[in-house]
Amino acid sequence: MRKTKYSAKELQRLEEKVLDFSGEWEDLCGKPAKRGAWIVWGRSFSGKTSFCVRLARYIASLGEKVAYLSLEEGAGISMKKAWERENMTTENDRLSLWAEMNLEEFKEELRKQRSPKVIVIDSLQYIGINYAGYKALREEFRNKLFIFISQATEQKEPMGTTAVKIKYDAGVKILVDGFVATAFSRYGGGRPMKIWSYGASQNTAKTEEKYERASEEWDERHLAKESDSSDWKVPGDNDGREVFEWDEGRED
Repeated sequence: MRKTKYSAKELQRLEEKVLDFSGEWEDLCGKPAKRGAWIVWGRSFSGKTSFCVRLARYIASLGEKVAYLSLEEGAGISMKKAWERENMTTENDRLSLWAEMNLEEFKEELRKQRSPKVIVIDSLQYIGINYAGYKALREEFRNKLFIFISQATEQKEPMGTTAVKIKYDAGVKILVDGFVATAFSRYGGGRPMKIWSYGASQNTAKTEEKYERASEEWDERHLAKESDSSDWKVPGDNDGREVFEWDEGRED
């Protein structure tokens, strides 16, 4: 029987099993619980698939059994290339790619003994569940961790009502934008992670160019004033993507 009431002392003694993240992963999202839900969202070609494949590989390296459910791209060439980029190996029996499954087939796999404890779902829009379905999935598989990938709107929010509700419920929320992942986690972290250095640098370069143009225009309009460009806030590049910068030389 599931325990539903706790005294103050019992609550203090509770110990949640956590993923023992370290290095850049701990910097990103702390040491998260081994169960619950995450959501990762971003627009097309932002780097979210590469990020989630890398994340799956890292969690498997910690000894967890991980399944990557590829519904949007299946087991096609694009997904194969993503796995090759992240040096996935067929010898790693803790990590598997699932494809071409409907929701009921997916649940049947999860009900099997020794089924994966961590499941990456790519994507939320393709699995076809509403928020009630999401809650039912969480309730049936209480000891598993579901990492949902979501498409994003032009305003850089998860796409659709279900995705927005999951965002509020999730323990770890990760925005992938301009090949940089930024986490909002209940478990700490918060330092952005570069997914692809060249892509991130190109995004930064475009923003710097826009910044210089805006500064010049401001100077022209305010010839009588001295401009202090350090006070400027640059909203993003010309397709609306924000750029996240941090001190690469920071000593941890």
